[in-house]
Amino acid sequence: MPEYLEDAIALPELDRFEEFVRLISGLNKQIQKIKNLEMREFGLKGPHVMSLFYLSRHKEGLTAAQLCRLMAIDKAAVSRILTQLREQDLITYPETVHRYRVRAILTSTGSRIAFQIRLLIRDIVVQVDNGIDTAGREVMYAGLHRISDNLKTIALVSASGAAKERKNTGEQI
Repeated sequence: MPEYLEDAIALPELDRFEEFVRLISGLNKQIQKIKNLEMREFGLKGPHVMSLFYLSRHKEGLTAAQLCRLMAIDKAAVSRILTQLREQDLITYPETVHRYRVRAILTSTGSRIAFQIRLLIRDIVVQVDNGIDTAGREVMYAGLHRISDNLKTIALVSASGAAKERKNTGEQI
Protein backbone atom coordinates (compact mmCIF):
# COMPACT_ATOMS: atom_id res chain seq x y z
CA MET A 1 0.00 0.00 0.00
CA PRO A 2 1.41 3.41 -0.89
CA GLU A 3 2.59 5.45 2.10
CA TYR A 4 0.23 8.35 1.31
CA LEU A 5 -2.73 5.97 1.71
CA GLU A 6 -1.35 4.67 5.00
CA ASP A 7 -1.18 8.28 6.28
CA ALA A 8 -4.72 8.92 5.08
CA ILE A 9 -6.14 6.30 7.46
CA ALA A 10 -4.04 7.41 10.45
CA LEU A 11 -6.94 9.50 11.69
CA PRO A 12 -8.09 10.49 15.18
CA GLU A 13 -10.87 7.94 14.68
CA LEU A 14 -8.29 5.16 14.88
CA ASP A 15 -7.02 6.51 18.21
CA ARG A 16 -10.61 6.71 19.48
CA PHE A 17 -11.24 3.15 18.30
CA GLU A 18 -8.17 1.91 20.11
CA GLU A 19 -9.10 3.70 23.36
CA PHE A 20 -12.76 2.62 23.15
CA VAL A 21 -11.93 -1.06 22.63
CA ARG A 22 -9.30 -0.99 25.37
CA LEU A 23 -11.70 0.70 27.85
CA ILE A 24 -14.69 -1.52 27.09
CA SER A 25 -12.59 -4.68 27.17
CA GLY A 26 -10.94 -3.55 30.41
CA LEU A 27 -14.30 -2.76 32.01
CA ASN A 28 -15.66 -6.16 31.07
CA LYS A 29 -12.54 -7.88 32.40
CA GLN A 30 -12.78 -6.06 35.74
CA ILE A 31 -16.51 -6.79 36.06
CA GLN A 32 -15.89 -10.50 35.41
CA LYS A 33 -13.05 -10.53 37.94
CA ILE A 34 -15.22 -8.90 40.62
CA LYS A 35 -18.11 -11.31 39.91
CA ASN A 36 -15.83 -14.33 40.20
CA LEU A 37 -14.16 -13.10 43.39
CA GLU A 38 -17.43 -12.16 45.08
CA MET A 39 -19.18 -15.40 44.12
CA ARG A 40 -16.53 -17.67 45.65
CA GLU A 41 -18.10 -17.40 49.10
CA PHE A 42 -21.35 -18.78 47.67
CA GLY A 43 -19.64 -21.54 45.70
CA LEU A 44 -20.74 -19.88 42.46
CA LYS A 45 -19.03 -18.35 39.46
CA GLY A 46 -19.42 -15.04 37.68
CA PRO A 47 -21.93 -16.24 35.08
CA HIS A 48 -24.41 -17.14 37.82
CA VAL A 49 -24.58 -13.56 39.12
CA MET A 50 -26.79 -12.08 36.45
CA SER A 51 -29.16 -15.06 36.39
CA LEU A 52 -29.74 -14.83 40.13
CA PHE A 53 -29.97 -11.04 39.91
CA TYR A 54 -32.63 -11.08 37.18
CA LEU A 55 -34.57 -13.91 38.81
CA SER A 56 -34.63 -11.92 42.06
CA ARG A 57 -36.13 -8.97 40.19
CA HIS A 58 -38.80 -11.14 38.55
CA LYS A 59 -40.55 -13.02 41.34
CA GLU A 60 -42.89 -14.65 38.81
CA GLY A 61 -39.85 -16.33 37.29
CA LEU A 62 -38.22 -16.15 33.88
CA THR A 63 -37.93 -18.52 30.96
CA ALA A 64 -34.55 -19.37 29.47
CA ALA A 65 -35.43 -17.24 26.43
CA GLN A 66 -36.20 -14.25 28.66
CA LEU A 67 -32.90 -14.69 30.48
CA CYS A 68 -31.10 -14.89 27.12
CA ARG A 69 -32.52 -11.50 26.14
CA LEU A 70 -31.85 -9.89 29.51
CA MET A 71 -28.32 -11.22 29.80
CA ALA A 72 -27.48 -10.89 26.09
CA ILE A 73 -25.98 -14.38 25.93
CA ASP A 74 -26.89 -17.45 23.90
CA LYS A 75 -29.40 -20.07 24.97
CA ALA A 76 -26.77 -22.80 25.42
CA ALA A 77 -24.94 -20.67 28.02
CA VAL A 78 -28.20 -19.88 29.84
CA SER A 79 -29.14 -23.55 29.78
CA ARG A 80 -25.80 -24.51 31.39
CA ILE A 81 -26.18 -21.81 34.03
CA LEU A 82 -29.74 -22.85 34.88
CA THR A 83 -28.73 -26.51 35.11
CA GLN A 84 -25.95 -25.59 37.54
CA LEU A 85 -28.27 -23.40 39.62
CA ARG A 86 -30.86 -26.16 39.77
CA GLU A 87 -28.24 -28.71 40.81
CA GLN A 88 -27.30 -26.38 43.68
CA ASP A 89 -30.98 -26.02 44.65
CA LEU A 90 -30.97 -22.29 43.92
CA ILE A 91 -33.78 -22.43 41.35
CA THR A 92 -36.75 -24.65 40.66
CA TYR A 93 -39.29 -25.12 37.89
CA PRO A 94 -42.78 -25.22 39.42
CA GLU A 95 -44.43 -25.86 36.04
CA THR A 96 -42.95 -29.33 35.56
CA VAL A 97 -45.67 -30.56 33.20
CA HIS A 98 -44.03 -29.00 30.14
CA ARG A 99 -40.28 -28.53 30.17
CA TYR A 100 -40.42 -26.09 27.23
CA ARG A 101 -40.87 -22.42 28.13
CA VAL A 102 -41.10 -23.06 31.84
CA ARG A 103 -40.20 -20.31 34.23
CA ALA A 104 -37.31 -20.74 36.60
CA ILE A 105 -37.90 -19.26 40.04
CA LEU A 106 -35.59 -18.87 42.99
CA THR A 107 -35.78 -21.32 45.87
CA SER A 108 -35.54 -19.92 49.40
CA THR A 109 -31.77 -20.57 49.33
CA GLY A 110 -31.54 -18.92 45.92
CA SER A 111 -33.50 -15.93 47.23
CA ARG A 112 -31.13 -15.51 50.20
CA ILE A 113 -28.07 -15.61 47.95
CA ALA A 114 -29.70 -13.30 45.39
CA PHE A 115 -30.41 -10.82 48.21
CA GLN A 116 -26.72 -10.89 49.18
CA ILE A 117 -25.77 -10.42 45.54
CA ARG A 118 -28.05 -7.38 45.28
CA LEU A 119 -26.44 -5.88 48.37
CA LEU A 120 -22.99 -6.45 46.85
CA ILE A 121 -24.08 -4.91 43.56
CA ARG A 122 -25.49 -1.87 45.35
CA ASP A 123 -22.26 -1.37 47.28
CA ILE A 124 -20.09 -1.81 44.19
CA VAL A 125 -22.21 0.59 42.13
CA VAL A 126 -21.88 3.22 44.86
CA GLN A 127 -18.10 2.79 44.78
CA VAL A 128 -17.99 2.87 40.97
CA ASP A 129 -20.06 6.08 40.92
CA ASN A 130 -17.52 7.84 43.14
CA GLY A 131 -16.68 11.16 41.52
CA ILE A 132 -19.42 10.95 38.87
CA ASP A 133 -22.43 13.23 39.35
CA THR A 134 -25.93 12.40 38.11
CA ALA A 135 -25.60 14.58 35.00
CA GLY A 136 -22.30 12.94 34.05
CA ARG A 137 -23.77 9.48 34.57
CA GLU A 138 -26.79 10.33 32.39
CA VAL A 139 -24.54 11.59 29.59
CA MET A 140 -22.38 8.47 29.85
CA TYR A 141 -25.36 6.11 29.61
CA ALA A 142 -26.92 8.10 26.76
CA GLY A 143 -23.62 7.86 24.88
CA LEU A 144 -23.28 4.13 25.56
CA HIS A 145 -26.85 3.51 24.37
CA ARG A 146 -26.17 5.47 21.17
CA ILE A 147 -22.93 3.55 20.58
CA SER A 148 -24.75 0.25 21.18
CA ASP A 149 -27.51 1.17 18.73
CA ASN A 150 -24.95 2.27 16.13
CA LEU A 151 -22.96 -0.96 16.53
CA LYS A 152 -26.16 -3.02 16.13
CA THR A 153 -26.92 -1.17 12.90
CA ILE A 154 -23.38 -1.72 11.62
CA ALA A 155 -23.59 -5.42 12.52
CA LEU A 156 -26.88 -5.76 10.61
CA VAL A 157 -25.48 -4.00 7.56
CA SER A 158 -22.30 -6.08 7.72
CA ALA A 159 -24.29 -9.27 8.03
CA SER A 160 -26.31 -8.34 4.96
CA GLY A 161 -23.19 -8.27 2.81
CA ALA A 162 -23.20 -4.52 2.27
CA ALA A 163 -19.84 -4.30 4.01
CA LYS A 164 -18.19 -5.87 0.97
CA GLU A 165 -19.54 -3.10 -1.23
CA ARG A 166 -18.48 -0.37 1.24
CA LYS A 167 -14.98 -1.81 1.38
CA ASN A 168 -14.44 -1.20 -2.32
CA THR A 169 -16.07 2.24 -2.49
CA GLY A 170 -15.14 3.70 0.91
CA GLU A 171 -18.83 4.51 1.39
CA GLN A 172 -19.92 5.44 4.92
CA ILE A 173 -22.89 3.83 6.66
